Amino acid sequence: MRWHWLLMLPLCAGCLDSTAPEDTPAQVISFIAAPEGEKFPGDTLDEPLAVRVTDDEGNPSAGRTVLWTASGDGALIPASMTTDSAGVVRATWILDVKPGTQSASVAVQGSDPSATIQVETAGWRVQAVSASRGNHACAIDLAGDTYCWLGSPGSIPDRIETPVRFRTLVTGQRHTCGLGNDNRVYCWGSNDAGQLGDGTTTDRALPTAVHLPPGDYRSVAAGEATTCAVTLMDEAWCWGANDLGVLGRGFASEYEATPAPVSGDVPWRSISTSGMATCGIDPDGQVFCWGEDDNGGPPVLTPQAVGGIIAEKVALSDWAKCAVSSGEVYCWGSGTGAAVPVAMHVRVRSISAGYKPIFGLGMDGLGYYWGSVPNSSYGWGDPPTPFEGGMRFLAVGGNDISPFAVELETSTLYTWNVVLGETGGAVAPIPVPRPAD
Repeated sequence: MRWHWLLMLPLCAGCLDSTAPEDTPAQVISFIAAPEGEKFPGDTLDEPLAVRVTDDEGNPSAGRTVLWTASGDGALIPASMTTDSAGVVRATWILDVKPGTQSASVAVQGSDPSATIQVETAGWRVQAVSASRGNHACAIDLAGDTYCWLGSPGSIPDRIETPVRFRTLVTGQRHTCGLGNDNRVYCWGSNDAGQLGDGTTTDRALPTAVHLPPGDYRSVAAGEATTCAVTLMDEAWCWGANDLGVLGRGFASEYEATPAPVSGDVPWRSISTSGMATCGIDPDGQVFCWGEDDNGGPPVLTPQAVGGIIAEKVALSDWAKCAVSSGEVYCWGSGTGAAVPVAMHVRVRSISAGYKPIFGLGMDGLGYYWGSVPNSSYGWGDPPTPFEGGMRFLAVGGNDISPFAVELETSTLYTWNVVLGETGGAVAPIPVPRPAD
């Protein structure tokens, strides 16, 4: 954050407005309290701005009426309209919600000079951000509100009217789902393959409760047009597109609009789906997958154990299956050319996937992506690459246009433009604009 104040004084007595009262001598305005530290759009500053008004000999000007002006849609709330015996007056500054340079000005009524202070603001603070297989993204801000936007840098997030607050969000190709603070699952967006789980193929603009059995749910996962959820009783339910049998019902079909349990008697701790395949982890860390066969054979219609790995987390793109074992990432799948898990040589705390890329929050706090540069035509092959800028994060995600990440110290949400090409990478971090509302 940078601030400076500008003092504007008349060059000579004759420069004063000849209509000013004769008993109003030239005034000098000085800021004596100004913002410190990084500021964000929409902030109400903790400490009031303070200015001292004196005459041209440095004597306090008491009882002078001052006029405050904030730039844009910002506001200044005076503690008093007139200076005190020391010539001081204070005001609380509420910043405009739009990022950029913001200014606060103060003038003495009946006198020419004014003083202006400026701050640079950027960014929007959130607690969670989704991974997406499309060109959009969603996040939950610190107030618990849900916002979604097109994934291109510079897009303004739109607030979603939700029936409950969400704890987590997941985003498919054209639909989004959230786990509510009531432990129920809600979905909205495109429903052409029944991916919203309400028994229809009717699109929904607002979150709608999925037709799942009563009970509490632990997590939800979204693929291209497939969705799954896991209960606190370790049951997995899936619905939506089922071309390759990714719903785990023992058969392939165009779609199934009503949720049904994954076949078999495996208890599930977590699950991930891409639309090409689905994988889950049982309480012992055994990984099971179904859907597209890694060796090019017919679809696997029921959960089959994956050998050689015990894992805590799993994430699927359409190019790869990746799992985290004791912090180490291993990937395999038809798009990778590996039929068995292969070490990616990166340690992560969490993992998520878009259509092509995989995103991870490193043990070192850095954000990583690998597999395929977002927004490129290239397939699997890019090694784990840190997000540019060296920042540490609370959470990471992304889509097929850009990575997204929540910065550690301020919870500010950042995105990156991505350079196209075989050796493309992210450029400098860009704060995601704060929603206008």
